[in-house]
Amino acid sequence: MEARSFWKCITLILSALDLTLGCTWIQYRYDIVSRESLSLIREMGGELVHDGVIVPFPHKTYDDVFHSQMDDKIAFIRETTKQILKLYHGNLDAVTWDRQKLTEFQIILHRQAVELRKCVQPRKRNRILIPYFKALNENVLKKKTYSAQAWEIIRAQVRIHLQRLNVLAASIRKEMTSV
Repeated sequence: MEARSFWKCITLILSALDLTLGCTWIQYRYDIVSRESLSLIREMGGELVHDGVIVPFPHKTYDDVFHSQMDDKIAFIRETTKQILKLYHGNLDAVTWDRQKLTEFQIILHRQAVELRKCVQPRKRNRILIPYFKALNENVLKKKTYSAQAWEIIRAQVRIHLQRLNVLAASIRKEMTSV
């Protein structure tokens, strides 16, 4: 009986370690996929529009997460990726982007979300991130009736997110190699 409990305990410990330390995808593949998504978001449309943004970027949230535990960082990357993906499931009729690159971009985001789900236990959602993305949807996309200009504003904001997520993932990889 004690041996069975011992092995259950060992299995649970190893599973928990596997979620963060064993997240080889973020360690070896995330950077490649992230660079591809950044390239696609830059190439799929015209010049990035930075004016007209009425929703302040959550720089402080990123700064706070940067100093968090590794699993919190991974959960943040996953949640942000999911929220970005949600934005790109809106009404895209007015966009003038290269549709093939847009589709590839959506596929890559979906892949990132799926792979990151394997890396971290589900947890409480970030209480700043969710309202931020909701405000982007309400105050930019809906208010500007999903116009091409609104989507260009979103594309510029998403590019900043992807860049910041890349920096965050690099800090995770650095932590993983030092363990």
